[in-house]
Amino acid sequence: QGAQRLAAEWRLENRVGPVACAQASLPAGAGVRCSLTTKAPGGGNDATVLYFFRHRNATYSLTFTSSRAAQAANARLFAAAAQSFRFTL
Repeated sequence: QGAQRLAAEWRLENRVGPVACAQASLPAGAGVRCSLTTKAPGGGNDATVLYFFRHRNATYSLTFTSSRAAQAANARLFAAAAQSFRFTL
């Protein structure tokens, strides 16, 4: 429910197509993972993955962007980086 609301409310000028969001369970805690396509500065499109976490009254985000051509190759790297994110306090 929260992921759907976030996707519905999140508007970006450079977004191409829909935003897909789902609940995410990572070592940093429960959060939301969103993926979308954005217009690249030099033309073409980029693939973007965002993770949002709440911790102690603050919201944190991790943002990963690559060319659409490199999206599949970078997917494991982005997921591993998100898995490594932790709160220490």
